[in-house]
Amino acid sequence: MSADGFSHGGDVRRLALEAGLSPDGILDFSASINPLGPPPWLRPTLSAAVSNLVHYPDPACADFLLAAGARHGVSPDTLWAGNGTSDLLFALARACAAPGEHGFGGPDNGLTRALIPVPAYLDYATACSRAGMAVETLPLREADGFRLDLQALEARLAARGQEPCCVLLGRPNNPTGLDVDATALAALALAHPRCLFVADEAFGSFVDGFTSLAGPHRPDNVAVLLSLTKMYAVPGLRLGLIQADEALIRAVRSQCAPWSVNALAQAVGKAAMEDQDWEERTRRAVAPLRREMRDALAALPGVAVYPGQANYLLCRLERPKAPQLRERLLRRGLAVRDCANFAGLDARFFRVAVRRGEDNARLIAALAEELAPERIAPERATADSATPGRIGPDSTCSDRIGPGRAFHAPPPPRRARALMVQGTTSNAGKSVLTAALCRILARRGVRVAPFKAQNMSLNSFVTAWGEEMGRAQVVQARACGLAPRARMNPVLLKPCSDTGSQVIVMGRPVGQMRVAQYVAYKPQAFAAAKAAYDSLAGDFDVVVLEGAGSPAEINLKSHDMVNMAMAEYAGARVLLAGDIDRGGVFAALAGTMELLPERERDLVAGYVLNRFRGDPSLLDPALDFMLRLTGKPVLGVVPNIDDLGLPEEDSVSFKAGALYGRKDRDLDIVLV
Repeated sequence: MSADGFSHGGDVRRLALEAGLSPDGILDFSASINPLGPPPWLRPTLSAAVSNLVHYPDPACADFLLAAGARHGVSPDTLWAGNGTSDLLFALARACAAPGEHGFGGPDNGLTRALIPVPAYLDYATACSRAGMAVETLPLREADGFRLDLQALEARLAARGQEPCCVLLGRPNNPTGLDVDATALAALALAHPRCLFVADEAFGSFVDGFTSLAGPHRPDNVAVLLSLTKMYAVPGLRLGLIQADEALIRAVRSQCAPWSVNALAQAVGKAAMEDQDWEERTRRAVAPLRREMRDALAALPGVAVYPGQANYLLCRLERPKAPQLRERLLRRGLAVRDCANFAGLDARFFRVAVRRGEDNARLIAALAEELAPERIAPERATADSATPGRIGPDSTCSDRIGPGRAFHAPPPPRRARALMVQGTTSNAGKSVLTAALCRILARRGVRVAPFKAQNMSLNSFVTAWGEEMGRAQVVQARACGLAPRARMNPVLLKPCSDTGSQVIVMGRPVGQMRVAQYVAYKPQAFAAAKAAYDSLAGDFDVVVLEGAGSPAEINLKSHDMVNMAMAEYAGARVLLAGDIDRGGVFAALAGTMELLPERERDLVAGYVLNRFRGDPSLLDPALDFMLRLTGKPVLGVVPNIDDLGLPEEDSVSFKAGALYGRKDRDLDIVLV
């Protein structure tokens, strides 16, 4: 716990100060946020709502609650919104502890006692104790994997007769990630009508097959907390919901400050409630990530992993203690959640979020290095010591790694560093900039190769191996001092009409396709492109990739394989280039960034202003503005150079008259 009493994960600023790094240098596994990041509609939703900031937000959150009611099939009168579910949790505790019409407690007082199965989210106890309730705990057994035993909970409630209390639990539990059956919990609530059961479903939407208690069949004495922070990756926005009996909702509202949910949060909440696909897409992505991370953690020496069902995993160490491991990882820029301050746990436990695959791999590699010197020799292990590995009813001897067994992380496959040039438009100079970067690196002795996943060109080239490929990649290969090969441009489209092209894959034609046919074929084309990239990345130190058109083509984005999808696959940092000679370059750069989802914005390292004429110092005010507006710097200004003498290959250049050479040249036409 920090000096100011804050005892949770996710405080990136404090973590950065502790590590001596910038916040951007922290890879945060201490807060469990959707590894996909925010949904793609977040930024446009926020942008559209900015104009409403001149007005106070709707104090009733009417549009948000109407959408939430429709989503859950309930009346909006059974819902209330807050500045995060933590805000609602504290308001709920105050409401229940005070006498009122909510129906819990005696005639002159509200609930005086809270019962919390532990380990559990820390603020359950904090909220109840601050509201004046006596807090009792029901310790979950480590031998049972910290699974909640509803019979034990029933027995504790029955021992108090009909005395009312507030029962708080997570679905799934935080930090264990284990859920409890909704039907059985509802039956327990119905058997104890004088008790209020608070089900915190903050991470429920990450659980496969999850059944929410929120809805028309929720028992009257059940209140459900619904967080939007985790699933929609907006912890900085602060937004949550509670569903409960109407009388209890009125009591909770009376404990909340007016205008506690701002206009931006309400707009995002409404959009989230209307999005029917994001949660399912997230579950499909998280399940294999969680499984891979669980298995990798369980293979580490002296680590036991609990079978969590959400987007985080609880681990137990033999040695070192979790606080020491946390400090050592933090020096590497990796933050995990030390669980020593959870009731029912101790300094052996830590929790990690499930993040994207490359992030998880970095953590696993660091843990392997940190834990290897701490291995317990076999002769020091006691007969009754817990065996590390996976913990749960499905674990077997083959799942376990005994104390002292050596762990050797497999060496990562050799993979080149990647840099990508994308543009705000076609003919922004991407091909030339890519060739220039290739030439610069080659002259410095770097083993570099070019790559473009898909090109469209009628002015193609045939290699010495009989492979057909785009001419721009031929120029780039020669800039690297290499013989051109089709793997540098694995997919080539040669237009044969306004709506169709000949498709060439790895230098060989596979057929003529109309647009719809090619879109259906694209998964195969992208697989070929990724395989070609992998072969280059294994043979060279650096690969300079080229994009096509713009990464912000909304109508093409869902199946685009040449811009951000390829950058993400390659792990490339992106230079976004704009043609300043055309005019409007800053609008083009800013507009492109505005249309990119957050994950793709993160890939952009900065901007390149291409084909500039004049005094670069005149650009300074605009460069400063772009940094303030988008958070990305202009990294370079490239002067305009006429008559480079390089071959043109696409229709944009043809239409611009690039094939005709300089304007002062005479054009002779000869008929034979």
